[in-house]
Amino acid sequence: MRDAFGGAFFIKLMLIFFAIYISFIAIALSYAKAFRIKNTIINYIEENEGYGIEVQDMIDDYVASANYYVESVGPNGSNLKYKDGCNGRGYCVWEVYSDKVRGTYYKVTTFIEIQFPFFFKNGILVPISGETRVVGK
Repeated sequence: MRDAFGGAFFIKLMLIFFAIYISFIAIALSYAKAFRIKNTIINYIEENEGYGIEVQDMIDDYVASANYYVESVGPNGSNLKYKDGCNGRGYCVWEVYSDKVRGTYYKVTTFIEIQFPFFFKNGILVPISGETRVVGK
């Protein structure tokens, strides 16, 4: 009887570590995807020297083809901190004017949304930010 209990405990322990491993891999892949989306958005803005309607359409097409969507960010999202300047697909672009560099640059933020199905109703939102070089003088 003791051997059966020890075997069942060992199987449960292996399942817990397996779930932790799968969660870690899923978070790492989501982080890599959000980082790649952010860098591509920055490249589009720098290549076109600004963020206008045409650039926004190109970015939206790319983001849609990459299957990137964060539900809680944007005008209809539940996160109040990221309502202004954010797109409905889950990325944000803010224009920043600086006297120090005498020009305009853009701050781009993408997100990872980590949801726990049983413990929390709302997930954890992890922002990944970057800035363009000066595009306007």
